Amino acid sequence: MNFDKYQRLTFERRARVLWISIDAGPMNAVDFELHEELAKVFYEA
Repeated sequence: MNFDKYQRLTFERRARVLWISIDAGPMNAVDFELHEELAKVFYEA
């Protein structure tokens, strides 16, 4: 699975677990782009 298109999320695979972290600036505020990425990631992952 290719997660390069995500700009506000970071991904790390540890064994069989995929860790998803929000990386959207110092406050991790949810803006439109982050909301869209969160909606897509659970469908695609």
